[in-house]
Amino acid sequence: MIELYREIWKRRDLINYMVVGQQQAAVFKSMLGGLWHVLVPLAQTGIYYFLVAVVFSAGGAKASLSFIMIMMGILHYALFYHVASFVQPAIHGNASLLLQIKLEPILLVAAGFVRSLRIWNVGIVIYFIFFFALGGTIGMKALAYPFLLLLLLLLAWVMGLLVSTAAVFVRDIERLLPILLQILMYASPVIYPVSFYPDRYLQLFLLNPFASIFALFHWSILGAEFDVWFPLSVIVAWVLIGLLVTHAFYAWGRQRFTKVI
Repeated sequence: MIELYREIWKRRDLINYMVVGQQQAAVFKSMLGGLWHVLVPLAQTGIYYFLVAVVFSAGGAKASLSFIMIMMGILHYALFYHVASFVQPAIHGNASLLLQIKLEPILLVAAGFVRSLRIWNVGIVIYFIFFFALGGTIGMKALAYPFLLLLLLLLAWVMGLLVSTAAVFVRDIERLLPILLQILMYASPVIYPVSFYPDRYLQLFLLNPFASIFALFHWSILGAEFDVWFPLSVIVAWVLIGLLVTHAFYAWGRQRFTKVI
């Protein structure tokens, strides 16, 4: 596993070159070019603001808080959507390239992941602009946000490496993954507060790593009050075990890729 990450670091220029090439191909011949990476999350945020704060609410501070909570969940959850879009087909979608040149497949996964981050981080910046513009405030708990963000990225990486490896052998992953992500979204406090969980079942719900990480975002950014040590231990355990298991699965699959693709 350490050697793989050394290879990723060593080939970082190649990864950046692939990411830039993919981004340019995605907007090739479009009139607005890379500006679409800003317009799409901006339009999404504006639409949700209109629906939540204007249509379904009477306006005011309560409506703004509802919008801030919902968009916090949706835009952080968008990372998993982008990973599913760009990382899942990274290996089997580049089969001809892998058959022609000697290239570590995890580099393709890393390129898809970096592309996901470059698109996703624009939405996060737009969210915090809206957050402060609508009167959102942060306290000392926000100091934990960078660490929680790191856990979110690691969880997304584990998911991406797992599904990109599995998709080589089971192409149904491409259609199954969006369904599973949608189920996990509604089973997690993405568009509703943690307080919606019944107290007696709270720890059971938080065994879901998605639920734990979004509950921690509620605690850090929105100031929700609950015992954070249980969800924190859950997400750390999922990340550590996930890294070990996923890399073992990748190492097993790596020896069989050329026979399948």
